[in-house]
This record gives sequence, C-alpha cells and structure tokens, in this order.
Amino acid sequence: MHIAYISMGAMGHVLAALPFCGELKKMGHRVSFFTAEFLREQVEAFGVDFYPVESPLNKGGKGDKNALENLLAELPMRFLNEGACGVKDIIKVLENDKPDLIVNDKMAVAGRLAASYLNVPIILFFTSFAANEVFNETLQWPEGIEETPARKEALKLAEDLQKQYGGKVLTPYEIFASYTDFNIVTVDKRFQPCAETFPDDKFFFAGPQIAQRAGEAEWEGPSNGKKTVYASLGTVFNNQPWFWPILFDAVKDLDINLICSIGSMLKPEDLGEIPANVSLHAFLPQLKVLQNIDGFVSHAGIGSIMEATWFGVPTLDIPQMGDQFDTAKKVAELGIGTGIFGRENITSEKLRAGILDILENPKYRENLAVIQKDMHDNMGPGNAAKAAVKWLEEHK
Repeated sequence: MHIAYISMGAMGHVLAALPFCGELKKMGHRVSFFTAEFLREQVEAFGVDFYPVESPLNKGGKGDKNALENLLAELPMRFLNEGACGVKDIIKVLENDKPDLIVNDKMAVAGRLAASYLNVPIILFFTSFAANEVFNETLQWPEGIEETPARKEALKLAEDLQKQYGGKVLTPYEIFASYTDFNIVTVDKRFQPCAETFPDDKFFFAGPQIAQRAGEAEWEGPSNGKKTVYASLGTVFNNQPWFWPILFDAVKDLDINLICSIGSMLKPEDLGEIPANVSLHAFLPQLKVLQNIDGFVSHAGIGSIMEATWFGVPTLDIPQMGDQFDTAKKVAELGIGTGIFGRENITSEKLRAGILDILENPKYRENLAVIQKDMHDNMGPGNAAKAAVKWLEEHK
C-alpha cells in the first residue's frame, strides 16, 4: 500500500508524525513524506521516502510580516500560502504515483488540496488537540476578526484554491475547526478538552508518538547528585527575555541544578546574572533530557506535556497562549503537575514554590505512574499506524 504523508514545514509537526510513518514502513507499506527541505535528515532517518516542497513558512512568505503585528488575523493566510505553494510540488509527484491514502497534518492545507485534486481518501493527523464544533480555536477568536483585511485576503485565496483543486473552500474555520471521516490525534484522550464530544469511530487518540530522533546528541545531565530541573518555553514562541531572570532568581538559593533551553534568539549575556547552579543552552535533545531529570518548567505545549507524561516527569506549567492554558488546566486536574496562570502572576516566589512542589510532592509521580503505564501499554505509533490501515481497508 502506498501512503503519502503531508506536513507543514515545522519541526514539531514533523517530529510528531515520523514515529507513525516509521511504523507504517515496518508494516510493509511504502510511505512518501512531503515537507520542507530542512527536515530531510529527520524524515529519512525513519526509512521513508522524502520529497521536498516549497515552504514559505520558513522563507518569510506572503503574510508573514504582518503576522508579527496581528498573529490571529494573519495565521490563515500563512497556512493557505504554504499550501498553495506546496501542493504544486506534491501533485507533480503523486499524479504519476497515486497513493492509496493521504494522511495530512491538520494544519497542512496542501494535503487537503492534493487529496481533492487526486480524489484520494484522506485522514487528518492532529499533532495537538482534536477539533470539532464544541471545541476549537475559532471559538476564542475576537469579534470582528473576519472583517480584517488579512482575513478577507485569506478568503479570496481560499476561493481561488477551491476553483483550481476542488474540495471545500478552506475558510479559516475549515483550517482550524474541521475534521474528516477519520482522524488520528497524538494526544492521550484524558487531556483532550470536551473529550466526550469526540466519538471513537471518528477520532483515534493515539497518545504521544515517541521515537529516537535523527542527529540528537547524548545527554546525561549533571553528575553532582542534586535534583535537576529542566526549563523550556518551546521551539516557536520562546523569545521571552523577561521570564528567565525571574526564574534564575527563584532558584539561585536552591540546592538543585537548573538546565535551560532558551532558544536561538536569546543570548545569555542579555539575561542578567546567571546563578552558579544554572546552565543555558540554545536547544537540548528534549527526549534525552526528560529521561534524566526530576522536574520540568514548561510552556504547557501539548507535545511537551505528552512527552513529560510518557517519561513520568511532573511539570510546572507557564502557559502563554491558546490551548496551552487548556493543557495546563488538564495537568492540574489530573494531579501530575501544577501551573502559574497569567504573566502578572509569574514571580520568583511563586516559581520557587512551584519548583519545590513538583520536586517534593509525591502525589505527582504517583499519578504519573498510573497514566504512564497506560500510555506504554496501549498507546503510541504502532497503534496509530494499525488504526490508519484498518480504517482504509474498511472504507475502500
């Protein structure tokens, strides 16, 4: 069976999909993976066929400049423009090598356009929370946003793409809130908001997709015998220079190690005095780190929370936007970590108390152990791959 996987050109989205694609390959299926060129090494490490597509998201494409000024208004244009460029490369390949199935990253417009044009069945692959009429990002959009010039421009492009490739007009609602006949979600259903509204025959909650990543260095952590806390604000919106000095002040007198992943935009010299028990890195191999630490100060991105739960690490969550707040609330409800909500509430005193809480309160690790065992026994890329193939065989 030939399965095409189409992703937007974003590292987090691709990493979440590759274990699933690797399992399809192990099952004997041929997998063609379409994404941005800079992700070639990651894709080929899983033994699947890599095909590069043009990715304006990584080159400052149309709409990107204004996105910095009005992110919510500009996002639909960013995704539509990425899709409009990428679908041309995809169709060039797949017209002469038609797949049995397209599995499409939820946010990758190109996959939906290609599936319509080629008349191929499609499964949506959610690398974050599932969406439906009850729970989706559009419900939090401010009133009047659809009347902004950026949204009107996006709608015009969506209508042009529909005329060219068929299918639905990919309005902002269709991009962010729609689903298809079968959907795979890389989230444990316990964490899904409004979980009861997502029927099992349409949504397969596969849980975290954990597998070794290409090019990751080994990481063992400090050897001084002290407890170690890892801090990261993710790989996208991590340019937060105000946060780190507050965190450093919180831990400077604690008998622990703090390992920080600050991203590539910040420089250590711009963050004030660095305490002796703190080390700074642009990026770290997060899966390796999570296997060697005692607590995680996180931005509450669902991918990071799934990984932390898989490895049994309690989190202190500092959500910044959108569904990160939903994730942090679920962590607290499940008793596997705690959170600080709202920038105005982030003080060194509260951070210190939160860090000590996740390090010293045994209830977090007790609750994590139960969920972790269920994840390891019943979730992961193998089950996701089998679910996709089963659905296709039943719906041919």
